[in-house]
Amino acid sequence: MNQTYSIVIPIHGTEGRLESLLNLLYSIHDGFIEHTIYPNEVLIINNGGVDITKQKEIIYRITEGKYRVSIIDEKEPGLNNARNIGLKNATGDIVFFFDDDVIVHRESIKLILTHFLNKSVNLVGGKINLIFDRPTPEWLKSEFFLRFLAPQRFPDAFNKVSKPYFIFGGCMSVRRTVSINKFDLGLDRNRKKLLSGGDTDIALSLENSSFIEPKAEFSTVVRSDRLSIFFFIKRFYWQGMTDAILYYKHNKVHLYDHDELFLTKAFLKTIYAYTNNREGFKLICLFSRFLGFWIKSAILLINIQINEKHNQ
Repeated sequence: MNQTYSIVIPIHGTEGRLESLLNLLYSIHDGFIEHTIYPNEVLIINNGGVDITKQKEIIYRITEGKYRVSIIDEKEPGLNNARNIGLKNATGDIVFFFDDDVIVHRESIKLILTHFLNKSVNLVGGKINLIFDRPTPEWLKSEFFLRFLAPQRFPDAFNKVSKPYFIFGGCMSVRRTVSINKFDLGLDRNRKKLLSGGDTDIALSLENSSFIEPKAEFSTVVRSDRLSIFFFIKRFYWQGMTDAILYYKHNKVHLYDHDELFLTKAFLKTIYAYTNNREGFKLICLFSRFLGFWIKSAILLINIQINEKHNQ
């Protein structure tokens, strides 16, 4: 295995997440005990305004001098912006992207790298496990909600990304030569907007060469602030906004949750079922997403018409 790789870790949270960052770095380094395929570098992109001065000594100590760690401070916020900076500075053939609250299971990096020996593979995601930092409310145990924290379904073996499977950006890897500047800044999340989909966007761009390896496992910690009803109402609304952007950007691609976004028979049956079962919160979230999708669709269609008239 003569291909090289880099690891990019955006920091886009608060100082309270720095402990999670250290845990991620320890988990990455522990994986090297099983093999000696060290990365060209680990790039930590700090564009969340977090002061990591106190952690720098620990971060460098974790590597034991066996590979380079670079901390890049960036003023412009945004997860996709951080990913693009990582791509620009990475030197490895393959680039791994890990969220700062992810834990890498042993052998996962090595397993994914073997798939990239096949030149027809340009993107690989793994299986993600959710870890909750407090007991979860009963309503959250439904896949209807959990899928918006991380994918809940995975193939039994290495498989192309296709419905019902989708990529989780917190543990994805791409071939650098086909991915430079691929992350769309228009899908960046900030404090006011909960847009997402940078991972789905690149997977759609590399549709025929995107895969999932379920044996490559990762874990992510779900913070307590994401266990509230208010968070999920907002999350569904902004997911609808994201869906609209992806729908029109990729030439009206058939979205995974098409029947939750369009007034189809399946949509009406879903409403009936939730009403009949007295699942009011599911109904609220369903309509929140529906509303977000069509508000953003209207804005996009108006802009398209304005641009078409301007170009005439």
